[in-house]
Amino acid sequence: GILGLSQKAYIDKVLQRYDMKDCKPGDTPVAKGDKFSLKQCPKSEIESKEMEMIPYLSVVGSLMYVQ
Repeated sequence: GILGLSQKAYIDKVLQRYDMKDCKPGDTPVAKGDKFSLKQCPKSEIESKEMEMIPYLSVVGSLMYVQ
């Protein structure tokens, strides 16, 4: 017998939770093994406030579970 697993329902739920249901698939812009640096951090108070509105940690955590 063959056992198949799908995470489509979970992925759909994550996309809906973060209001990304209509997003378009695309290539990952970060190559495997790349690391983040301080140069990518917000450089002003305005950028910091804008980033506070983005649930980045939650989204990344949810997507890591999919892997």
